[in-house]
Amino acid sequence: VYLCLGINVVLFVMIARIIIRAGKSGSNQGNAREIKAIMSIATTVCLPWLVALLMTGPKAMAQIFQWVFIIVTASQGPTMFICFVIFQEDVLTNLFKLFGMDPPQALLPAKSSKASKSAAQRSAASSQLLLQSKRRKRVT
Repeated sequence: VYLCLGINVVLFVMIARIIIRAGKSGSNQGNAREIKAIMSIATTVCLPWLVALLMTGPKAMAQIFQWVFIIVTASQGPTMFICFVIFQEDVLTNLFKLFGMDPPQALLPAKSSKASKSAAQRSAASSQLLLQSKRRKRVT
């Protein structure tokens, strides 16, 4: 158990460092994506093994942590569902619209300047195409 725990902790720290570095070198979208990735990895790789380590103690304590292990292991699926489905921008927006509210900005990822520039360029290009098609219709 100790060897598996040690390996999992080392791998978790390595993966978390890679995720954090990628977030810093990437866009300016904040830490929401990194937090989601680290949280999902922690619940699937690291947390169950930490609880399993605590199951090796006295019998009463081991029995309690067996139940905790079952709960933690069972929460892996819902945690990943929340991280990768519910926290998507369009899903959050539609869920809040069902209740007639706007989603809090803290839950939505920040728009990067690169994405907003490309969206503005696409909008300008589509408006130019629209104007050109209207002019052609007038000529004919």
